[in-house]
Amino acid sequence: MRFLRAIFLIGLLCQTGCVPHLYDGEFALLVGNLETNITRRDKDLGDCYRVFSGLPTVYEISRPNYTLHVAHGNRYWPQFYLAAESKDRTPMEIIGPDIEPVRAVWGADHQRLEEARGLQLSHQTARLDRVLGGSVTIAILDSQWDVLGVEQLKYVTLDVNCVEVDSL
Repeated sequence: MRFLRAIFLIGLLCQTGCVPHLYDGEFALLVGNLETNITRRDKDLGDCYRVFSGLPTVYEISRPNYTLHVAHGNRYWPQFYLAAESKDRTPMEIIGPDIEPVRAVWGADHQRLEEARGLQLSHQTARLDRVLGGSVTIAILDSQWDVLGVEQLKYVTLDVNCVEVDSL
């Protein structure tokens, strides 16, 4: 039955002028922090999906002086997007060796990511498949640039299946 559905879907896509491209991707999963809450799970990341279970796509780490939000990107490479806020919801600065403010180049993708994750995200990590050691260390700063906390985001990467549908 599955085979017949696959043949039907391929035939339908060919008749509509669309061509699917299947490829592998990677997903970063936060691990090792018992104080991390998963606030959102999704079966797809935009381009990529996990067939059997929803993946954690938004995490929250609450501390006495701030809350850190970590969202996985919506592409086929592992990357985290970050936002930190004080208890009165004032945005806070995030710094670290593998951290940078979100670049405007990714404007449309970033807007879709924020809409999908329900957060306003201010910083991003480097691509995690290019960071050595399986962790990213960040510091959370207040408006006076005083360090309120340091977080070590430990992660593992998982394989995900990706599909892109292009028109002819």
